[in-house]
Amino acid sequence: MRSSSQSSSKVIALCVLILIVIFFHDPKYYYFLINFISFATFFYDKQQCSNRGYRVSESILLGLSALGGWIGSLLGMLLLQHKLRKLSFIGMLLVSAFAHVFVVWKVLS
Repeated sequence: MRSSSQSSSKVIALCVLILIVIFFHDPKYYYFLINFISFATFFYDKQQCSNRGYRVSESILLGLSALGGWIGSLLGMLLLQHKLRKLSFIGMLLVSAFAHVFVVWKVLS
């Protein structure tokens, strides 16, 4: 019998693979999807927090930001008032956002 963490890891790996294929096909769709997924994940985590349910790990939230979903992450934080008290989380999210912008800028220039 598989554990739920193994199953969720496989689902996440499949989603990342699909996003990579979309990125190379048309980057604007990739960025739309990754930001939508990031915002939706923050929304889900906020709902789970309110209902005392199973939470999304911070590494997943930060990983989505690092993959390009930092706009969705920032919107999720601000609009949903979620994770605003965790300064270390905010700092890591901003570092990943700046790193992502820097890499995209270097690639495009």
